[in-house]
Amino acid sequence: MGIEEPAESASTASGRAPRWRLILRLTLVLAICVGLGLIAYRAYRSNQATNAAIAELSRLSSNATLVDAVISQNAGTFRLKQAEIDEIDRRYKDDFKSQTGLALDLMTRPASQMLKDYADGAQDRIVLIMVMDARGLNVADSRLTHDYWQGDEEKFTKTFPLGAGAVHWGDPERDDVTGRVMRMVARTLTDPKTGEPIGAIAIGYDFMTLSR
Repeated sequence: MGIEEPAESASTASGRAPRWRLILRLTLVLAICVGLGLIAYRAYRSNQATNAAIAELSRLSSNATLVDAVISQNAGTFRLKQAEIDEIDRRYKDDFKSQTGLALDLMTRPASQMLKDYADGAQDRIVLIMVMDARGLNVADSRLTHDYWQGDEEKFTKTFPLGAGAVHWGDPERDDVTGRVMRMVARTLTDPKTGEPIGAIAIGYDFMTLSR
């Protein structure tokens, strides 16, 4: 004759269930806290990156070599008609293929060489730096780009026409020369002596580096 095991009391079973529910609740609370912490950390890092980018733009915007180059070019381009600008852009695109003519002239300018050295010093952090005059024409680039006129693009239309202090963050995009994904941040370039807008400057940051 077998010995029967004592039946589990109702009070024991009912006492065990609340413990599991408590553990489940604590696990959910912990998961929520960790998730909120990650969101807060990413927001903090994003804010840091934004502030650093704007500070970097500000430093470059006050560079005398860049400012003087923009003022000098404005003196020769401010009267150009749109048809003339389009012709300059077309000629540049032809020269871009052979890296001669206007394309070669652009990259041998002291302001372009300064930007190239700056971008090279940033290693993989910066994909491209561009400086534009008051018509949206390139004044200096850290490397060659496919077009010379930027006047119909947001890095120009959402900065210079809006006046001093305007800053624009573009959406992530694939650079058509290097193939790298970058995010462009631009701001109005001003004459430090008068405070008047004279052009625009833009930095294309490597998107993976920027989002770390």
